[in-house]
Amino acid sequence: MLIPFFGTKYILTNDQLQVDSGFSVQKIEIADITYITPTRSMSSAPALSLDRIKIEYRNKEVLISPKDRASFYQEIRARNPRIVIDTAGE
Repeated sequence: MLIPFFGTKYILTNDQLQVDSGFSVQKIEIADITYITPTRSMSSAPALSLDRIKIEYRNKEVLISPKDRASFYQEIRARNPRIVIDTAGE
């Protein structure tokens, strides 16, 4: 319940996606990301909306909700063109 007070943000560096959910920072190597797809999963996640994307990496996954998906897809693909981005559900 306190997460809105601490904020949630996603930071793309040249090599990492950093998911900062206030209490913790998850650092995901962009080279490890294999698949991105939209989801409406209600699983607990560092996402402030149910309009989420699922990011799969190293047999793990994280759900996030960037404000501008199109820009996010463009920026992450520029860093790793091998990432499969499935936008069929949008």
